[in-house]
Amino acid sequence: MNVKIVSGLLVLMLTSTLSYSQKEMPEWKNPEVFGINKLPARAHFFPFSTIEQAESGDKKSSEWFLSLNGTWKFNWVRKPADRPVNFYEMNYDINDWADIEVPGNWELQGYGVPIYVKRYPFLPIAGLVPEDYNPVGSYRRSFELPEDWKDRRIYIQFGAVRSAFYLWVNGKKAGYSQGCKLPAEFDLTDFLQKGSNTIAVEVYRWSDGSFLEDQDFWRLSGMDRDVYLYARPEVQIQDYFAAPVLNENFSNGYLNLHVEIERYQPDIKTSYEVKAVLSREKETYADIKKVEFKESNSGLDFSLNVPDPKLWSAEKPHLYHLQISLHNEMGDIIEVIQSKVGFRKVEIEGGQLLVNGQPVYLKGVNRHEHDHIKGHVISEASMLKDIELMKNGNINAVRTSHYPNDPRWYELCDEYGIYVVDEANIESHGMGYDEENTLGNKPLWKAAHMDRTVRMVERDKNFPSIIIWSLGNEAGDGSNFEATYNWIKKRDHSRPVQYERTELLPHTDIVCPMYASIDDIVSYASSPQNRPLILCEYEHSMGNSTGNFKEYWEAIEKYKHLQGGFIWDWVDQGILQKTDDGEEYWAYGGDFGWDDIRTSNNFCLNGIVDPDRGLHPAYWEVKKIYQNFAVEPVDLTVGRVKLINKYFFRNLDEFEIVWEIKAGGKDIATGKLEKISIEPQSDEVVDLNFPHISPEPGTEYFLKISLLTKNPEGFIPAGYQQAWEQLQLPITIPTEPLDITEFPSLELDEQDAEIIIQGTGFKIKFDKNEGKLVSWIHQGNELIKTAPLPNFWRAPIDNDRGGDFDYFANSWRDAGKKSRVMDLGVEQISKNRIEINVTRRLYNVMASILEEKYTILGNGDIVIDNHFFNGSFNLYTMPRIGIRMQLPNEYRQLTWLGEGPYENYSDRNEGTWIDQFSSSVEEQYVAYIRPQENAHKTEVRWLTLTNEDGAGLMVMSRHKFEFNALHNTIEDFDCEILDGDLKHTYDIKPRELVELNLDYLHRGLGGTDSWGAPPLEKYLIPATKQHKYMFILRPVSKDDDINKLSKDRIEL
Repeated sequence: MNVKIVSGLLVLMLTSTLSYSQKEMPEWKNPEVFGINKLPARAHFFPFSTIEQAESGDKKSSEWFLSLNGTWKFNWVRKPADRPVNFYEMNYDINDWADIEVPGNWELQGYGVPIYVKRYPFLPIAGLVPEDYNPVGSYRRSFELPEDWKDRRIYIQFGAVRSAFYLWVNGKKAGYSQGCKLPAEFDLTDFLQKGSNTIAVEVYRWSDGSFLEDQDFWRLSGMDRDVYLYARPEVQIQDYFAAPVLNENFSNGYLNLHVEIERYQPDIKTSYEVKAVLSREKETYADIKKVEFKESNSGLDFSLNVPDPKLWSAEKPHLYHLQISLHNEMGDIIEVIQSKVGFRKVEIEGGQLLVNGQPVYLKGVNRHEHDHIKGHVISEASMLKDIELMKNGNINAVRTSHYPNDPRWYELCDEYGIYVVDEANIESHGMGYDEENTLGNKPLWKAAHMDRTVRMVERDKNFPSIIIWSLGNEAGDGSNFEATYNWIKKRDHSRPVQYERTELLPHTDIVCPMYASIDDIVSYASSPQNRPLILCEYEHSMGNSTGNFKEYWEAIEKYKHLQGGFIWDWVDQGILQKTDDGEEYWAYGGDFGWDDIRTSNNFCLNGIVDPDRGLHPAYWEVKKIYQNFAVEPVDLTVGRVKLINKYFFRNLDEFEIVWEIKAGGKDIATGKLEKISIEPQSDEVVDLNFPHISPEPGTEYFLKISLLTKNPEGFIPAGYQQAWEQLQLPITIPTEPLDITEFPSLELDEQDAEIIIQGTGFKIKFDKNEGKLVSWIHQGNELIKTAPLPNFWRAPIDNDRGGDFDYFANSWRDAGKKSRVMDLGVEQISKNRIEINVTRRLYNVMASILEEKYTILGNGDIVIDNHFFNGSFNLYTMPRIGIRMQLPNEYRQLTWLGEGPYENYSDRNEGTWIDQFSSSVEEQYVAYIRPQENAHKTEVRWLTLTNEDGAGLMVMSRHKFEFNALHNTIEDFDCEILDGDLKHTYDIKPRELVELNLDYLHRGLGGTDSWGAPPLEKYLIPATKQHKYMFILRPVSKDDDINKLSKDRIEL
């Protein structure tokens, strides 16, 4: 674009902004205005009128509650200038307006466009709020005011509205608010009338507040959370702060409780008292204090002594019930609130984060509030499902990326035991981090930073699950963050504060980088530090990812200053859509709106669970690495192992420990350890006392030890496998090689264009010009559809694309497929052994050569020996090295001995174990929302693909190998085939074939990030050296003993 034109546009924009400052600027453009008539922040609670209601915790049971959820009348316009300005007036006709559901995002109800983009969806010029495209939603509804509410104060709460809104009641302006992830409350007492009342709400998609809401998620608009009215007495509990305190050895506790009482009518002469009751099971601690008003309010301080308190932690979330009741002089309850209290101490000491004196690990995930149908409207059922999957998956911590969550989420984390990093709704990533640009250093934006931070802390200060406050995310740094840090430290002494962009400056109590490499975190922890390092984001799990997770935790558990991190992230943010013919799929960025809409495409798909909470293969890796139990061999020949308790607050006597020994998919022995008691952070050597095993030649024996729950724990049932380890017993003995001279004879017929080899029950044809096997008939069945040919390419995963590996390694795409035969020879070595030698020049990889030797044996085996010679020392690393072939579609039953049952790769196979597994080929497909390489298996000893009659193909090797078997080709998952356009699941249609990829090596997935970091070096495949590998292809029939065949050893 012409530079002069750009400069002119910027001048015009800035001039327009300045002109507003010379007249009255609308609130939705003014960064110094974020609320009008909005009530001060307070702790989350609902006031009840009876003890029974308070104990139920159900505000819907209260006669002083009126929900405004449901159907509202709605009007949508593309820009503010087109909005119905006077729609709030009582005589304004809205009969032709549409209906819309609240809570709800209007883009998912047919209005406007969902936008997914990592940075602002508009020009990043601070304060320059879009006007040409800035949709405005106008909402109206009426309600009947209950008659018995007439002598009470009446409030409205909007749980969350994006991004800014005006409120009118009965035609009168009642308030304004922005800050879309915290409640906005207004006192409507003076606006309401007896009987019918009308509420009007005008919501702006973008406002100046949007410059602090540049989070990496779907940009959706409307009312995200509940809207309701509630009525309260003229004297009421205004706020409270419950701060548990523990002595040094945690043997005694105090609940320091501050309660604020508000009196709205100064002439009220009645005396009042407040009763505070803390209870747990049969324990009760109580105190009563008289209210003494100073003008309109009164502050009361309680201190309840609790001897030997039950402590709260994520492992043991013990809670006490706190009731605060306000009584009149006759003892009648005016109102009562109830909440949960957890006694726990969080501190930074010796460069470590301590919870109740223990340097816990935060085994965390980042969690966006996302529903695949309703967007940012999250049901309690969805929250409970997340809790269930996290607890089942050994996840003990959540960062509320990147805004305060629905309060119900924290209540559930309190109850079930999840450590929470509560994060302020502040992100201005698109403004950059330079000191002169970042809003974090601009005085004009200080009040907005403070407001969002203060409101978060005030609302959430009583949730025990919150152990760390976060000042925001990717919003630069500067004086505004110094101010918010200092305010929190004065307001709340019980929790540390963190902020990633502070890096090593003083105003963060925790060093919390994102996507730091393993080397980086080790470098920090290798010398004494006064602050722990906890990765606020790591292991970017975009698509098929989450590799090298094991190595992160090997480092974390080695160095005292490293205490975990939060995976990015929990859930794929796909939105459920349907194709024209009704096929459901999950849409991502760029699937909505106009062609040049700002989008970050599928960068919203980084979860370890699907949008509907189905589990990714990576989930199992996370569960395994995050588990709190380990086993180390001591002397496996006699069954002696070391059991390690990694819990900080649980004894292993709370679990059952069982073991099993398997070989070739068969149970050899099982057992259970009795009366095991291992204290937290301790270990013990035990003897399993398993029976003597006389190993069969060629058989591997594996010991698996599992940690099972004894009793139900929340969502976790009794008998659930919370952790496990597998160890190979060192008792394998080799088999004697087969005597191939005893095999039946072969007939060789070499013709001009092909080679024909016949043996007992089979016939093979080999194309001499192409140097490939073209037919293999066994007992009347054709075993192959296309020839086994060298292959070096995989469909790029997101980490490949993000790091441009698919570009730099592109020469490998057709290296095998377009290779050229340089030489071919056939020789009958003996009556039952024929060799075909093929030399190939690989395509487009600097004259690299592949020598192939096909050995056909009289028993029907084809042994393929390959030898890769690099043509240069400048070749880029390979995606994979092996062979690729297709089988007829009938061979769709898969059995293998190797890592399983889930998809796994060389740098992500800790969550799988070695056993004999079976599945259909159809079941192998892993439907990543943006299709890519999938379904891989590692550490494979053998596999079979058979038809319904049990006939088919067996693959073995002298070394362990890897494979994929799918009803699709590599090209089906390769977006380059669509000229770079990204695919969706509806593009993947199963083909009438089985594609089998047999790999000697397959590049790791990586996971350090998705925009440049490669897998760790040990998981790369260098192309600058020679590689030798082999596969044995064997026809099988239904009467064959596969396990017996798998032990055959062939030496040539």
